[in-house]
Amino acid sequence: MDELRQLIDCCWINRKTDPQLYYRTKHLIPVFKKFVVEQIGWQLIYNERIIKLEKIPVIAKSYMGIEGFKEPMDYMILATLLIFLEGKEDYEQFLVSEMIEMMEIHMKEYREFLWSKFTHRTALVRVLRFVEKNGFLTVYEGSSSQLSGDDSHEILYENSGLSRYFATNFSHEISDFTCYIDFEQYHMKYIDEDRGQAKINRVYRQLVSTPQIYWKDNEDVDGLYIKNYRHNINKNLNIYLDGELQVHKNIAFCLFKKQSSYSNFHPDDTMLTQIVLKTCDLCRENICNGVWEKGADEQVSIEKKVLDKILLGMKEKYQTTWTIEYKKLEINKLSDAVIAYMEEWEMLVQQDDRLVIYPSVGKFIGCYPREIEDRLEKENE
Repeated sequence: MDELRQLIDCCWINRKTDPQLYYRTKHLIPVFKKFVVEQIGWQLIYNERIIKLEKIPVIAKSYMGIEGFKEPMDYMILATLLIFLEGKEDYEQFLVSEMIEMMEIHMKEYREFLWSKFTHRTALVRVLRFVEKNGFLTVYEGSSSQLSGDDSHEILYENSGLSRYFATNFSHEISDFTCYIDFEQYHMKYIDEDRGQAKINRVYRQLVSTPQIYWKDNEDVDGLYIKNYRHNINKNLNIYLDGELQVHKNIAFCLFKKQSSYSNFHPDDTMLTQIVLKTCDLCRENICNGVWEKGADEQVSIEKKVLDKILLGMKEKYQTTWTIEYKKLEINKLSDAVIAYMEEWEMLVQQDDRLVIYPSVGKFIGCYPREIEDRLEKENE
């Protein structure tokens, strides 16, 4: 069901910008609503303008942030922009200078925002691109891309009114919360996590929003639920998301049969992914051959310099097949890029100068064709 996949991957489905997808999805709401509300436990919001899922994760991950945002300042600007739009009527027009003036005053108590600073202007540009893309604002005159280089540039915007649907509505008081951990601890304190509906919601949420579910021991309640109800879970994932549940000793994946054009996926066809796939192949080889010892939890701990050595050997042998960008990349920068990618996809986690490698590193591997391996071996003799 591509419509539900896109609803999960997107901020929302906007009738104005994509009417065909909107009406297809609206027509299917009676089909998937029960699955979304009861199994995943997310609130479904739909009206004559948008269709949205309030996607609250079990545990917040860094990759769950807004794509394109780079600094905490970006999120502060977005929050201030939402406050500004609360005071505007639907379809009311305003100048960007009016919004900036309000931001400088409102943000002063928390963090200084100065329109004269280039870094602050570029942060605002990133936010404006996001809200323009998702239909919060309509541009009538000017361009946000020119703001970073010209602090006198003016833009005429119209408030669509959609911003009121962006913030999540909570059923409990959150005014005393100071960080995302407070939200996680609230659910741990007030919900019996190991039984009933909460456990079902927790498992499905992780399957559809994270690369994997990993458990350390055989008594883990989520792992037991997945193993005991794997056939029902797989059936639901297949019907509603065109997905497939794959369960191993202490890890489970939801693999999608089709790639979504609205979200990132692994593996893709980028050069970095190809390097990561070969890295995974060599990691798996070291584990299978007993070079690296697995713990009882199936994890492997190595020094970062061990992975650096592997990447250096790969570069010396395979760089003729790499793009110019990665041929020229220094080994420390290549290592940082590979580790960041593998951390985002939960294949490993970096702890100071050590790397903890998860079992998922062996799920997807890449090998060069035999003829290329033979040719490279002859060239390196």
